[in-house]
Amino acid sequence: MHINKNKKIVILIIIILVIGGLIFIKYNNKYDGEKAFDLYKKYMFVNYGKKIKLENGNDIKIDKKGNYVLNGKYECITIDTNDEVKLNLKDVEIKCNTGPGINIINSKLVSINIKGKNQIESNEEENGAIKSDNTILLNGKGSLNIKSNSEGIIGNEIIFKNGNYEIETNKNGVSGKKIGIVKGNYNIKTFNDGITSDDIIIDKGNININVNGNILGDIKSKGIKVENNLVILSGNIEIESSDDAINSNNNINIYGGNYNIKSGDDGIHGDKIVNIYNGNININKSYEGMEGEKVIINKGNINIKSSDDSINAKGENEIYIKINGGNIKIESESDGLDSNGNIYINGGNTTIEGASVGPDSAIDFKDILEINGGELIAVSGIGANDKGEIKGSQPIIYVTLNNMYKGEISIDKIKYIPSKSYKSIIISSSKLKNNKEYKFNIGNEYKNIKINNNFTKINNFI
Repeated sequence: MHINKNKKIVILIIIILVIGGLIFIKYNNKYDGEKAFDLYKKYMFVNYGKKIKLENGNDIKIDKKGNYVLNGKYECITIDTNDEVKLNLKDVEIKCNTGPGINIINSKLVSINIKGKNQIESNEEENGAIKSDNTILLNGKGSLNIKSNSEGIIGNEIIFKNGNYEIETNKNGVSGKKIGIVKGNYNIKTFNDGITSDDIIIDKGNININVNGNILGDIKSKGIKVENNLVILSGNIEIESSDDAINSNNNINIYGGNYNIKSGDDGIHGDKIVNIYNGNININKSYEGMEGEKVIINKGNINIKSSDDSINAKGENEIYIKINGGNIKIESESDGLDSNGNIYINGGNTTIEGASVGPDSAIDFKDILEINGGELIAVSGIGANDKGEIKGSQPIIYVTLNNMYKGEISIDKIKYIPSKSYKSIIISSSKLKNNKEYKFNIGNEYKNIKINNNFTKINNFI
């Protein structure tokens, strides 16, 4: 059949578009939803009018729209108007013993611009240092130090555009229905939750949260707590918490950023979906590292240390762990990967060191372990349970030993030196080929093994 030149060009273009579309669908992790900056943009062009200077004094009451300038010492500030109000704080000290330092009663929008060094101290135990039932916008290049016997900042919608914040409270640090952080620097130390809201969007910023509960230990504190959805696009986030470091009753979507986490419970916990698109995540201490009904890792550098399961999938609907890419290192005193449903590994480089002793394994699954790409090396006392089906489109080697062993493992160009003793090994790699013989080394011991199909099990290797 003869195909003219123009038709060949058209066919070639269609093939390129199809392949390009598939690549785009597979690797496009760009976030296209609402950002924290989008929340801020709604209020960028509000006209607050001419600046009005407020003299130093005791209690200040604002009852009309305006652009107010504060400088010096004040006691309690009350805003009681339906209109928009802007507060310009420059080297301000507010100390209130009878209520919030800034109490916003009706205003639908209060914008707080900070310059210089500012401090708000509230000794009342029922309300926050800054309290509103509506929108609070915080911006500026100065600093704001908040000390409160109750909560730090309470609002319906709270948007941080910029600034430097030190928040020390006996209850929640920042509490709202919707919280957006565009950028800025945040140090939050509380006896309750650090940042809590129905929905949180973080574009970027440097966030340090230390929430270790109370001295008696009967209050467990979460670093970031969300009722619905958490979206983190970027930022540097460091959390030390007595309860979960990052928690959502629904979904967590992490698109990037750098994370250092020490948690008394889970490092990252979502009741529904935990979706890691990218990021450098170090969970240095946890009970369970990550947990969700579905845990999906697409890309990133992830290191997890846990006393229980490092990555755990459980729930009531479709349950799975899916690794599509990334560099993942797991050190667990229990199961490395544990799913009450399936585990899929489609890419990335994953090393797992599970429990050396006891009933737990490097990989624990109820139904299916399916490996179709990437590289996996998993060692533990048991290895993987045999309750479900192991399958995939690339060779999987499962080796058991007669006794515990500690030393280098290698096959072909794949090498790994576990830090723990082990009695079983699981290796899978796209570098390995079926119907080919390989030299398999464990320390100074080796055997020549032939891979005849995609699942090869070798018992009693040494």
